[in-house]
Amino acid sequence: MSIPYHYVNHTKRQHFVCGLFGYSSRFSGVGRGPGARMFAIACSDRGTWWQDAVSVSNDEDRLYDDGYRRVTIEAELALIDVDGLEFLRERVNRSPSVFHHLCDFALILRRSDVREFLDDVFGARKWEARYQADQKHTTNYWSESIAATIGSDVRLVRGRG
Repeated sequence: MSIPYHYVNHTKRQHFVCGLFGYSSRFSGVGRGPGARMFAIACSDRGTWWQDAVSVSNDEDRLYDDGYRRVTIEAELALIDVDGLEFLRERVNRSPSVFHHLCDFALILRRSDVREFLDDVFGARKWEARYQADQKHTTNYWSESIAATIGSDVRLVRGRG
């Protein structure tokens, strides 16, 4: 098993996994994919990590021990707010984890933009039946984590995100 890498904000004591939306979180994924895009946005003058002390780390245990907050869900949501959902159109059909992340955003957080996207890709309400069938065979810690973000004050992008 490989060690996941994280984008880390030492000033705000936050971090998110480099492999957002199921992309690689290994060293080879650093600086690539949606995670790198979100890191760049968060560190830009549009983001809330602007001018903060940031790094990349593979020491998740130390981050938790030092009280850093994992903001992977907030990072995915912020990227959707900035870039929309089209960049996930092909991936949502191939990746069960991306499918489940988006379903949880639509159902738990009641994101109408995500619901409309899933209706468009899979057909109105068909994705919900698939999701419910999948949920019978798994423990979904991601869903629990998403529910815990409701009312969170963490923002990685100024404005909506």
